[in-house]
Amino acid sequence: MGRSVVAALATIALAGTITQAVAADAFLMPIEDTFHINGFGSVATGTVIRGSLRVGAKVEIVGLGETKTATIIKIDQGGKDLKAAAAGDKVGLVLKGIGEDEVQRGQVIAAPGSAKAHKQIRVSFTLLADGRKRPVEDGYRALLRVWTASVSGTFDVDTPVAPGAAGSAAVALQDPTAVAVGDEFAIADGGKVVGSGKVTAVAD
Repeated sequence: MGRSVVAALATIALAGTITQAVAADAFLMPIEDTFHINGFGSVATGTVIRGSLRVGAKVEIVGLGETKTATIIKIDQGGKDLKAAAAGDKVGLVLKGIGEDEVQRGQVIAAPGSAKAHKQIRVSFTLLADGRKRPVEDGYRALLRVWTASVSGTFDVDTPVAPGAAGSAAVALQDPTAVAVGDEFAIADGGKVVGSGKVTAVAD
C-alpha cells in the first residue's frame, strides 16, 4: 500500500471520528426495499437507526451512485400515516423528486450532509475459526455487508490474517457505499459469513 494512501487514512481517522460525533443524532435509515406508487412517487422502506424526521423534511439518498436530494411527503407505518418517524420505527418514506430507478436497497436515507459514500476505507476485522481454510492476504476479495448494502471489497492487509485471528487492512470497495468510522460489517465469502469487522477510517 502506498505511503500517500496510508498517510491519508491516518489523517482522516481523527476527522472521521469528529464527524461521526457531530452526526450522532442525525437521521439515518438504511433502505431495505423500494417500490413505486402511481400518483405519489417512489417509496423506500426500512428501520430508522437514529434521529428523527417529520413530513416535509429534506433528506439525502446516499450510496451506490451520486447522492440525491429528496423531500419526504408521506410517512407510512403499516397503513397508518405518521407526522414523524424516530429511531426504532419501521416505516415507508414517500420521496418527492426521486424516480423509480434512482433509489434501491443498500442506499441510506440521511439528514443532509450527515452521511457520505466512500470507496476507500480502513478496517479492523476478525475471521471466524471455521469460516475460511486459508489466511486472508493481499488481493483477497469478499462481500462486505454493512447496513443493508452488500458490496465487493478488495483487501490490502497489513499482515496475513489466519482463520480465528484478527487483523487490519485497507479495503477498496467496488461501489461507493454509505459508511462511516465505527460502522460494523460482516464479511461474506462463498455464500457464508466468514468474519466481521469495523470501519476505522475513511478516505476519498
